[in-house]
Amino acid sequence: MREFKLYIGLTEDGMTEVLHASLKDDATPETFNIRSTNHLGIVTPSRFVKIEPLSYRAYGQHFHTSIWYVALSGIKDEQYVERVYKEYEEYQERVVLRHILKHLRRRRFLQPFQSIVSRSGLQLEHPLVTSLHTALVLQGDFTVAESLLTSLASASLFGDSLLASQPYAAWTRILGVDADGDTPSARGGHSMCIDTQNGVIYLFGGWDGQKNLDDFWVYDIKKDDWNLKYFATARERNGPGPRSCHKMVFDNSTGSIYLLGKLDDAECALSTRTNTPEVSSPRPNGGTPVPITPASVRASAHIAEFYRYHTRGLDAEKWDLVTPDTTAVGGPPLVFDHQMIIDSEAQMVYVSGGRVIDGDLDSIKYSGLYSYDIRANKWRMFHSSDPSTHPSIPSRYGHSMVLDPKSQTLFIFGGQRDEQYLSDMYAFHIPTNTVTELFSNFTVAGGPDACFTQRAVIDPDLREIYV
Repeated sequence: MREFKLYIGLTEDGMTEVLHASLKDDATPETFNIRSTNHLGIVTPSRFVKIEPLSYRAYGQHFHTSIWYVALSGIKDEQYVERVYKEYEEYQERVVLRHILKHLRRRRFLQPFQSIVSRSGLQLEHPLVTSLHTALVLQGDFTVAESLLTSLASASLFGDSLLASQPYAAWTRILGVDADGDTPSARGGHSMCIDTQNGVIYLFGGWDGQKNLDDFWVYDIKKDDWNLKYFATARERNGPGPRSCHKMVFDNSTGSIYLLGKLDDAECALSTRTNTPEVSSPRPNGGTPVPITPASVRASAHIAEFYRYHTRGLDAEKWDLVTPDTTAVGGPPLVFDHQMIIDSEAQMVYVSGGRVIDGDLDSIKYSGLYSYDIRANKWRMFHSSDPSTHPSIPSRYGHSMVLDPKSQTLFIFGGQRDEQYLSDMYAFHIPTNTVTELFSNFTVAGGPDACFTQRAVIDPDLREIYV
């Protein structure tokens, strides 16, 4: 059995779903914590448990059937169960009474409605909602009803309704140009970041199908126009050279842009002319992976340079070579298709995974998880790419990583390792340096299929990740 659902209840015909999960394809026992309370925190007592198989693993004809067992653990103390059962019955009675009160008020049977309210002491809803119903429905006083809306909003009574509303997106094609009527040329494997305070987007580099680029563009969202800052940053003092599959992040606190990683011309150009299948790299435009020969990579430099660009202050429009080689100071090696994010408040940059370019692609190598302290100008390795370390996040590239600044947790998921596309998800708690596997396969939990070079963002206030 692979995917399954689990139900519990006091009767066989009145059961509630409390788990939707999947089993790993191994012989290791697995433990699942079921949802034992409802949204109000009321514990659900149970006499019956039902396991419903949803799908089975596909095995070959020589597969030998195994016999498995299910062990249940919980609280069977009679006094505790009796108290839970009593609280659950009282909760169900309140639910039924609320439905009755709602029906009586809707039909304008106000006398029995008031009688039940006074005798039961039950509050049908928030007092502000009752006041709104009285003003709007019973009295038709729109002035009072409108004045109550501010109080309802302040009490966060619209929150559940807003969260339950289906979100939607409307795409708009951006047609802005620069003073000469130009826009960035078609490309892939480029990098972008946004200054949310000033409404400005920065774009750098990428692969145009023939060569890597090092042009640097700025887009003003309000004005809807582009501005070509640099035709070639390599000509600028301390400016980065042409590249693709790199990453940039914007520091809202200082207005600085940080840049790391690259897949340079030696790899990109040779990859389009070789048919060697042993070692491959993704096309910067997200298409089918293309081969890279070890000889082609050895011809290029493999130094992991770390750059910073200033958008404001005394050093505005200037580049810094922050670290000539991050590997030499405890940082990540030269990588591409990695992930990099910044915590502006804490002044920390986090770099995860990516394919390593070191001149020897006979064996595929991956990078680990690193942090860069901007104030101290210091790199730190949290986890290596060695799968034998425990606990660890399996190494990968072309994955997603987002940061929840409130809980100081990194979420890493998806991507590719060797020939396998991944659909797992891990949480890394930065203060305690601990790793938790959230999903071994998020596809069976309603998530996307196993994916590569997908993009993700997080809404820390709603605690939601969008992929």
